[in-house]
Amino acid sequence: MQHRLVNARQLEVLSWIADGCPDGVMSDSSYKTTAAALKNRGLAAVSKHGGWHATLTDAGRHYLDHGRYPDDEASSAKPAVQSTRPTPPTPKTQRATGTDTGLRRDAELREPKPEPVAPLPSRTVPVPQRLTKPHPLAVELKTRGRFEVSKDLIPRALRIIHALAVTFEAQGWTVSAAGDSRDRWGHSWDSKDLFVVDTGEYKEGLRVREKNDRTRHEPTAYELKEKQRWSYTSIPEYDYHTSGRIFIEIHSSFHGGRYRWSDRQRWTLEEKLGQVVDAIEVRSQEEREERIRREAAEAERKRKIDLAVEVAKVELRESHREKVLLQQVDAWRQANQVRAYLAAMADRSARIEDPEEAAQAESWLQWCRLRMSSLDPLDGIIGFPADPEPTAEAIRPFLPDWMRRGW
Repeated sequence: MQHRLVNARQLEVLSWIADGCPDGVMSDSSYKTTAAALKNRGLAAVSKHGGWHATLTDAGRHYLDHGRYPDDEASSAKPAVQSTRPTPPTPKTQRATGTDTGLRRDAELREPKPEPVAPLPSRTVPVPQRLTKPHPLAVELKTRGRFEVSKDLIPRALRIIHALAVTFEAQGWTVSAAGDSRDRWGHSWDSKDLFVVDTGEYKEGLRVREKNDRTRHEPTAYELKEKQRWSYTSIPEYDYHTSGRIFIEIHSSFHGGRYRWSDRQRWTLEEKLGQVVDAIEVRSQEEREERIRREAAEAERKRKIDLAVEVAKVELRESHREKVLLQQVDAWRQANQVRAYLAAMADRSARIEDPEEAAQAESWLQWCRLRMSSLDPLDGIIGFPADPEPTAEAIRPFLPDWMRRGW
């Protein structure tokens, strides 16, 4: 069996998968679509359980080593793409430096470009020629009658919807009519969508419509008369007619952009349904990566908040202890001043000759001595003061500015 050889981009992704899909090599997520194409060719196995990852199949490893499929002997004589893994580019400092073999121009050091190979087709979505057991979604949409296609194209549209619904559910996704779906804010889904696929990471609306052909409009006598009578009268430039060609369109406000697949002279819409599935899968993976990024950012933000709160609690406690210490120093200094004053008072009382005055002075001196014992902090228990209650208001002054504003 003769197989189509892979192109340069597919060979690059195949080599990357063989290296264990290291991080920091692929600059965007387009490698997932390429990996899906390699999967369809039997060269790689792709799984989304526990996160996206891919591995080589035996056929993929054989192709990477020999430039051909194991059962494709004819392709071994002249591989369309070099089978060895891409060689890293020569450093700029070595491209035109003198060596013992002489100077070499940049052109001599560049790798030859492989011959262009047509891109591989996406996965195949089988479309039945006749619906004997239609998917419940197709039955519901037929009952609703919301199709934007000609009446004679509705059976074909139902077969396409049936094929997509079956494929989506095989991916572990769910499908439903557009009127039954809600977005993440609880609003009704876009009524222009015919049905919605939910990958578990995000919801995507799909529209099945018929393309219109346009022809140059020939103004009628009435239109010409009205134009002559009223200068602002507008005469249409084109007339639009149904074409009999169906297209599928997906449009996501979360990702932006719009994708459309339709009948063409070289292919039918049925042949492009695999690309519809691939596009939704890529978007779902992007949404999953964005969700993981958001969750990681939120976890990091929460970690910083928790750390800032704990630091603020410690600073609140230390500030309270410092305040108590300074209060004790002031009280101790005042107690020493009172003690010195009481010594002078006792000396003066001893020299009072009048018995009544001496008794009055002694009574006052005794009261002062008793009171002085409560002023000196060293007369009490020496130890840490009780920690203050770390309420939101108490720790606010110790929080960083970026937290204090919204605390």
